[in-house]
Amino acid sequence: MSTFPGQLSEFPGVSIDRFDGENCLSSLFFLSHCHTDHMTGLRDNLPGPLYVSEISAVILRNRFQNMTNIRTLEIGVETDISNGVRVTAIPAGHCPGSVMFLFESAYCRVLYTGDFRLRERDVRNIRIFQAIQGKLDNLYVDSTFLNRDFEDFPSRVDSTDAIVNLIEEWISKSSNHIAWIKPPARYGSEYLFKEIHRRTGKSLHIDLDNLSNYFHIPDMDGVFTLHGSQIHACWNPGCSAVRSEAKEVRVIRPTAMFWRKWKISDPLTMRTCNFFRVCYSSHSSLRELR
Repeated sequence: MSTFPGQLSEFPGVSIDRFDGENCLSSLFFLSHCHTDHMTGLRDNLPGPLYVSEISAVILRNRFQNMTNIRTLEIGVETDISNGVRVTAIPAGHCPGSVMFLFESAYCRVLYTGDFRLRERDVRNIRIFQAIQGKLDNLYVDSTFLNRDFEDFPSRVDSTDAIVNLIEEWISKSSNHIAWIKPPARYGSEYLFKEIHRRTGKSLHIDLDNLSNYFHIPDMDGVFTLHGSQIHACWNPGCSAVRSEAKEVRVIRPTAMFWRKWKISDPLTMRTCNFFRVCYSSHSSLRELR
C-alpha cells in the first residue's frame, strides 16, 4: 500500500502517484503504474499533464475515457517537461507498464522508484543506473519491505516454478480438478499470471470486471478467459466453478506477508489441507533494496 504523499520537495509543482489534497495545486503529474493504491484522487480533469509509460497510457484511456491530458514517456529517453527540468522513465519490473522516474535539472538529480523488483542482472543491463550511481541528490524508494523481517525473498522465477508445479500436479488428476490462484490484491500479480499462461498453455478464468482492465494491454493477450478453465484467477468470492461442491479445488495464495524471516534454505510453500501459501513478491526484499 503506497503511503507516499505525492510531492517532491526538490521539484515544486510536481506530484507523483497521488492526486488529492495539496497535490491538486501541482501543475505536472506522474503515475508510476496503474495499481489503485498509487491512483488516489486520479480523475479526468487534472490541472496539468499526466506523464505515464505507454502501457499505463493504454490502461488509463480505457478507464478514464474523458482524460485528454495524458503524455507518454518512452523508456530510457530523456524528456524536457518544464523550465529546464528533464525526466527519464526507467523500467521498474513491478507490473506491466511500471516505471521509475529520474528527475534532473542543472542543480538537482532525484530518483523516484515507485514499486519495483529488478534482478541484479536487470540493474546491470539498464545503463542509466551506471550513469547515476553515487550522483543522486535524493532517492524516493519503495519501502514496502524495508524491514529486517524481510531480508530475503525467493526469485520470482523460483516462486513461479513452485506455483506452476502445484497447478500442474493438481489439474493433471482429472478435468474435475481446478486450481484457484488467489492473489492478495486485485492488481500486482500480472507477471505471475502471464507466466502461468505461458508455461501451462492454458488461459486463466477471470471475472468480467477484472478482465476489462486487461483488454487493451498487449502483454496480457490470451492470458485470461471468461470461458471454462481448470485454472482460475477470480476475485473473491470466486466464480461458481471454484465454489462448486462438484469440483475438486486447490487454492494457491501467492503472498509475501506470511514469510517473515524467510531464508534461502526454507521451503517456499505452506500447506493447510488443500490451501497453499507460496512465498511470492513483486516488491524488492531488504537485501535487494540494499
